[in-house]
Amino acid sequence: MIPTNNSAFLRGAWAITKPGMCALMNSIKMAHQNMNMDDFFVTRRSMSIDDNGIAHIDIKGSLLDNAAPIYEMIGSTDYRTLRKEIAEAQDAKAIMFNVDSPGGTVAGLEEASEAIASSNVPTVAYCDGMSCSAAYHLSASADNIVASPSADVGNIGTVLSWYDDSAFMESIGYSNEVMTNEGADLKGTFRDTPMTDSQREFLQEETDRIGAEFQQHVSANRPNINSEVFRAGWYHGTRAGELGLVDAIGSEAEAYAMLANAVS
Repeated sequence: MIPTNNSAFLRGAWAITKPGMCALMNSIKMAHQNMNMDDFFVTRRSMSIDDNGIAHIDIKGSLLDNAAPIYEMIGSTDYRTLRKEIAEAQDAKAIMFNVDSPGGTVAGLEEASEAIASSNVPTVAYCDGMSCSAAYHLSASADNIVASPSADVGNIGTVLSWYDDSAFMESIGYSNEVMTNEGADLKGTFRDTPMTDSQREFLQEETDRIGAEFQQHVSANRPNINSEVFRAGWYHGTRAGELGLVDAIGSEAEAYAMLANAVS
């Protein structure tokens, strides 16, 4: 069960694929049932620096900001943990980000991306499995991106969804009334059902604005990107390279060699 006081989690804008969101919700349900989570989840590794002086930082699972410890226990990454590890890794020769994530919340994303972009040491994002939506936002902040041949990369966009349960509530005899102070019609957003036209317009404008900022971030960091990717599709293998989403297709060892050569 999701804590009911976590309104940012429930109602904030997300940049995540639908399957990724479903996986996160199912993970939380399993944790609530007192199962042994070690049998179900691969927890995120803490930052480490190898014998060659290269730091390894995981960007795994759903990406959240200032999350309760349970979320990291089920394999998610907290943006604040990520920022802390990036700061600690500035004593290394370089940083290799190991990315396998469907995305996450917009809250906290820009700050984490800036931490990667402003690193004083060379960075490579190695995408193995998935680097979609918010995860790609982070990857695009690295100096170079390498993806495994089967990795899904892209999904550059923002999504905001909600349920309109007014018909169901009416069918069981309930009605919902919302009162706000004069002129504050947007205060009733997510409370008014069905949502008013002005509330929908407000949400669409915000979603468009965040999506445009995402596109600008990618374009600034990857000037050769093909505008086709802004339809928010996701691609793997050669196609991801053709669209400018990645710099190379290869193995983790090849990505590591690229980074090692940059600092040798």
